[in-house]
Amino acid sequence: MERHEIENFVKSLIEVVWEKFEEEKIGNYYHEDLEGFYNDDKVTFELLTKKLKVFQNHMQSHKVEIKDLIIEEESFALHALQKFNPEGKEISIQTILIAHLKEGKILKYWLKTEMPLEFN
Repeated sequence: MERHEIENFVKSLIEVVWEKFEEEKIGNYYHEDLEGFYNDDKVTFELLTKKLKVFQNHMQSHKVEIKDLIIEEESFALHALQKFNPEGKEISIQTILIAHLKEGKILKYWLKTEMPLEFN
């Protein structure tokens, strides 16, 4: 993928999967052979889908602000600030995502976040 394609991919991933959680489109962004780590937990495609469902059930008005995006051939590193308002309390968390792409989808990733435990 070209640099601009990866940048557009990341922006679309954030909007479609992270903010709107269009569950039927997760497979457009994450490879079925996904290998990932969410903090210290190993994550498969199925587990990622479950985690995203739990996360979205707790969040209202979830928005992601890209702070920095580094793009290399078939990979990217993202530093983002996630803002949401569960139960009327505004929360902002830092998130770092490093991902390798295959066939235009995330195949491997490492995600570190300050997400409160009750939302994991």
